[in-house]
Amino acid sequence: MESLPFIINGPGEETLAQLISQINQGTPMEDLMKINGLIRKVDGRPVSNKENQPKVIQPCWDTLDLGAYKRYMAEDEKREYYKLLQIPWRILW
Repeated sequence: MESLPFIINGPGEETLAQLISQINQGTPMEDLMKINGLIRKVDGRPVSNKENQPKVIQPCWDTLDLGAYKRYMAEDEKREYYKLLQIPWRILW
C-alpha cells in the first residue's frame, strides 16, 4: 500500500465504477478518498470507509415449480434443502 493512494475493500463493482467516474470528472483526491469501499492512508495508517454490501438477487419463488424436485426427496431431506435455500414455506406445501 506504499505506492497506492487507496485500495478497494469488499465487493468492488460499485466502488470501481464510482471511482473511475469521479476520476474522469476531475474530482480532487480528497473527495475520491470519501468513496465507500475504499481503504486509504491517513498519517501512515490504513483507514477504511464504509464497505459496500454485495447485491444478492433473490429468485421469485412464487413462479418456480418445485414439484418435480420434491417428489424425489424424502420429507426430512426436503425440509433441510428448503431451509438451505431459504425458500418460504408457504410456497412448498
